[in-house]
Amino acid sequence: MYRITIDQIILTPYENILKNIITTETQLCTKTCLAMFLNSKDIYYLVTVIWKGKSAISDCNNLILLRLVRWNKDLEWSPSNTILLSIEEAYFHSKIHNTTKHTQH
Repeated sequence: MYRITIDQIILTPYENILKNIITTETQLCTKTCLAMFLNSKDIYYLVTVIWKGKSAISDCNNLILLRLVRWNKDLEWSPSNTILLSIEEAYFHSKIHNTTKHTQH
């Protein structure tokens, strides 16, 4: 018999990202947060498959520094309303009043 080796995925960083989402959404008094129904494997999928494991802005790939935050802060967090950013980028992103507004030059 052949022994099949499957890489073990360490989910702790993804658990921490999920905890951060839940903490933030709780502070925002979100009525229903889809994140409360997700697990670390779901977050792993979002981070590694959807966002390719790096910040949408800086290509930061340090999982300890990455956060899944609301793209549109007027809508509740969901996988379709999220962006992967570093902690610093997430801070500045939270200061943007309207993420859908286009500026004209």
